[in-house]
Amino acid sequence: MVKLRCSKKVSQEMRNAMLDLYAEYLINSFSYTTATGLSELTNGTISHDRVSRFLNGDLCTGKMLWKIIKPIIREIKAKMAS
Repeated sequence: MVKLRCSKKVSQEMRNAMLDLYAEYLINSFSYTTATGLSELTNGTISHDRVSRFLNGDLCTGKMLWKIIKPIIREIKAKMAS
């Protein structure tokens, strides 16, 4: 799992959980992904504002997401090729 920098307001565990959730949302979506869409998927448990703040912060970068998603994509491609 990718470790993210921790701030005083949000624990490292919560940041990792949000990153994992967002990565899974991207992997399992068939069309456009939005903060509102993720919020609706969680029945409002996570607000779209919270998702937006997470994505706009310096703690969630494309590089970090790719580190999580890349092995999964490679595994799927390998299964499809065989």
